[in-house]
Amino acid sequence: MSDSSKPLQCLNRLFASGTPAAAPGRRPGGGIHLGTVAGIKIGLDYSWFVIFGLVLLSMGAGYLPNELPDTSIPAIWVLALLTTILFFASVLGHELAHSILARINGLPIEGIDLFIFGGIAKLQEEPHSARQEFIIAVVGPLTSFVIGAVFAVLWIALRPISSPLAVVAQYVAEINILLGVFNLIPGFPLDGGRVLRAIMWSRTGSLRRATQVATSAGQFVGYSLIIFGLVALFVTQSLSGIWLAFIGWFLLQAAQASYQQLLMRQSIAGVKVREILSTTPPIIPAHISVHDAIDHYFMEYPASVFPVMHGGQLLGVVSVEELRQVDYSARATTPVAQVVRTVAEDHFVSADDDASTALEKISRQGGGLLIVMAGENFAGIITQQDLLRLVQLRLQLGH
Repeated sequence: MSDSSKPLQCLNRLFASGTPAAAPGRRPGGGIHLGTVAGIKIGLDYSWFVIFGLVLLSMGAGYLPNELPDTSIPAIWVLALLTTILFFASVLGHELAHSILARINGLPIEGIDLFIFGGIAKLQEEPHSARQEFIIAVVGPLTSFVIGAVFAVLWIALRPISSPLAVVAQYVAEINILLGVFNLIPGFPLDGGRVLRAIMWSRTGSLRRATQVATSAGQFVGYSLIIFGLVALFVTQSLSGIWLAFIGWFLLQAAQASYQQLLMRQSIAGVKVREILSTTPPIIPAHISVHDAIDHYFMEYPASVFPVMHGGQLLGVVSVEELRQVDYSARATTPVAQVVRTVAEDHFVSADDDASTALEKISRQGGGLLIVMAGENFAGIITQQDLLRLVQLRLQLGH
């Protein structure tokens, strides 16, 4: 399959699923907002509860009873809960290190999500240089090593005082060292893959070429983990092989999607939003009825979404979806203002913004539309179809 067709399929999947292809940690099924740390939003994908339960179970029913055979069952489960919380706090610390350093370097951060495969710091932009990429990537594993070292010291200090707490400290130390080592594997999008991309970017001067190399390494790592996992499952009868294969599959998908989305972004680099605005749909006055809106706007113009204004102020948009919810008998007496869909702040884009900015925004919201503003004035609407057509045309023309 050609480079020009793969990104188009990726973009279609992106809009269909509501999950940015290059951001595997996004919450496809929604999630829970926990709060903020250092001004960075922290969220839990619902899938995280699966891995939390599995880790808790492995601690309470396997690891800790073997390490502490004389400890009571209630105490074992308290220690298991403590160990599990410390483990995921370590994962969060790893991602916070990425996020804070990215923000220090001027890169906007959407937040951090914890999900079934760990955590993801969601950068809204690619690093601007190889140096930025390197330091943002390497700080995560370094943080894990530091956490591991701290708990190793605690383990040594606690051994003569409390054997149960010493076991917990030992486990957290070991798992953080393993987390740091695993993330340094040179396969994109792991931290080691990003370090590799930074090195190749510095040597070649091409982000695209560097991403291609790092992505190929990521695919190799993904396939390797799948093979090792299946061997472990069928040869040694180890159920951990299933998990290893799933991680390999996840890395494989993420690596492939990362390169494809980079191609999409680069294909529209330098194009301004105003250049891709389709014919601006007429503005529907808020006071007219749903019946008149259908007859005089939806039936007469090709647009499927219209802006609604009152007194020069944009109230939102209205589409067929909103109008069809009004009972037929009430359409003549129901003003459009009652069914208008308000538009969130992150659904606005400036006419002078790059089209790649619009692509990122519409990707994060899972498709839909963006309201384009020229200063304080409404300038038009961009839909996912507009971006699809632009990406397709630019790729076909070799941009």
